[in-house]
Amino acid sequence: MRRWFALFALAAALVAATAVIAAADVPQMINYQGRLTDDAGEPINGTAAITFTICADSLGSACLWDETHPAVTVEDGLFNVILGSLIPIHYSVFDGEERWMGFLVDGEPVEPHRRLISMPYAHWAAVADTALVAMALVRDSRDDNQTDLAATVKELQEENLRLRERLERLEEAVSSLAE
Repeated sequence: MRRWFALFALAAALVAATAVIAAADVPQMINYQGRLTDDAGEPINGTAAITFTICADSLGSACLWDETHPAVTVEDGLFNVILGSLIPIHYSVFDGEERWMGFLVDGEPVEPHRRLISMPYAHWAAVADTALVAMALVRDSRDDNQTDLAATVKELQEENLRLRERLERLEEAVSSLAE
């Protein structure tokens, strides 16, 4: 059991390290799965119009994004949607502050709003890898100091090299555990 947990932990670290190094854009979508029941707690079957909101507070008074899926298939109460597939979720929605998910099912609010944790904040990664370079460029344009920019770029290149070396070590560790 420990070996599988260690393998899983290393695989997760490998995925995280790869995400840091990857140059691809972060999709502006979130896979969301939920469960719908009636007032008696029995699972619902059929289709439902579900509106999803991402809000800055638990009361839903400051919504930053919303999207309605007009015909969500629900089987044994379970459903799955891709949030952002109709209206992309801009990375700025997840700026490090707490966010809350709200729902309307067939026009009726579902209370309470649910606090979002970790995963949606990966949207911020869309700008994180370029933030230091952008700040350096802004600083450079203000100071007109090419030496500062060159030093910052060199530091970033060195950090990238360290991350790549760490990724290689993680890949080797995962490979040896899998054997």
